[in-house]
Amino acid sequence: MKVFSLFYAASLALFCINAAASTQWPEGITRKGNDFYEDEVAVEIMRAGAVGMHGYLKVPAEDSYYVLLEGYLARFGVEPVESLAGWPLLRWDRQHVTPEIASRYNDFQINGYPEKKYSNRSIWSLGCLQDSPLRYGPLGEGKYLIIFMANDFVVFSIDLSRIVFFENTRLDDWLPRGDSLRQFESKSSSGEIPYQYLSGILSDTPEIEPGYRGYSKLYFGDFDGDENGDILVWRKLYISRSSEDEVEGFRKIRDEWQHYARDESGEYIPLDTAAGQIQGWLQLNNLTWQKGFPTISECEGEEGQLIPEMHDPLLNDPDVLQ
Repeated sequence: MKVFSLFYAASLALFCINAAASTQWPEGITRKGNDFYEDEVAVEIMRAGAVGMHGYLKVPAEDSYYVLLEGYLARFGVEPVESLAGWPLLRWDRQHVTPEIASRYNDFQINGYPEKKYSNRSIWSLGCLQDSPLRYGPLGEGKYLIIFMANDFVVFSIDLSRIVFFENTRLDDWLPRGDSLRQFESKSSSGEIPYQYLSGILSDTPEIEPGYRGYSKLYFGDFDGDENGDILVWRKLYISRSSEDEVEGFRKIRDEWQHYARDESGEYIPLDTAAGQIQGWLQLNNLTWQKGFPTISECEGEEGQLIPEMHDPLLNDPDVLQ
């Protein structure tokens, strides 16, 4: 059985295969922010029509640049630099939806979940991965772009010209303690705040509900031994504890595991694999929470360290500490 889990070291990601040989998963040539105006290629791409560019890279052995725009991926030629093709980054029809978050949006008539179109809006992302928003595969056979959009992990097949996998790695429906208290005071004229951390989604409503936190880790390899690529997803969902609880932080609602397998076309299809089977694969290969992806921060001053939010003691979950 060939298994590899994903780690980051400096600006490269490594696939570890049976904890032995490894190959690189490079960023290619990626630029973001003010770096564009100091980069001759970026300037040429912008002159050729790349308005609102967030990043670009040149895929090895291809005579073209892939450019990330706002909710849009484009391909530009190299000589001359000109627009060749483009694809809107529309919601993957197999995207996992967390029912608690969907209910919160629906019950209070708030739009936005799940998004119909993915956005690389300026937002603080897990481990600052969005600071280098475009990476290059491969994930087994085929050529893939890895796109970080906010906290979304998006796999775009160059061969198929479409998204073939998606996972949101962070559900962020909570406010820090100070912000929670201020929210409560603005919504209620009396009483004590009922939860340690209030919902962020409901900030602009009169509702007072506990906050949710959720995280996902990804594991890549051939776990079922069929010589075809798999992605295992381990999701965790937490809810704020009450203010009367002597334990500070959050309470785990559940763990869940999902198995995706690459089909003949190159798309990753969710399968009805039993949770126990997926857990068995992870245990057999000694793949803990901290050995999933994402784990290592790329933020300035935190390079090489664990991403704090995903391994937070306030989650009160022993899994995240190993």
